[in-house]
Amino acid sequence: MLVIPKQKAVDLADLEPEYAAAVLMTAKKVMQAQRQVFAREGIIQMQLNGSEAGQTVFHYHVHLIPSSIHELGRHAVTQADHTELAETSKQLAAAITI
Repeated sequence: MLVIPKQKAVDLADLEPEYAAAVLMTAKKVMQAQRQVFAREGIIQMQLNGSEAGQTVFHYHVHLIPSSIHELGRHAVTQADHTELAETSKQLAAAITI
């Protein structure tokens, strides 16, 4: 899952503090929902700044990946089943508390 601020920013250095705070608070809510829906504690929070770090989409965003760092290399190797993905999205949306 991605958390994207409303402010246009290439990386963290460009992000105004109030938008950075909003991203972190949103990420916290999403992580809690992921832990509930996926029944796991391990969530990778990843954010890349600059092409040398591997950034390929040049707007600030945070990845929240319910996985292990040891499995990260296999991330996005295959596409998810769209029906299953839609159901998971519904479960996550229901679990996120506003």
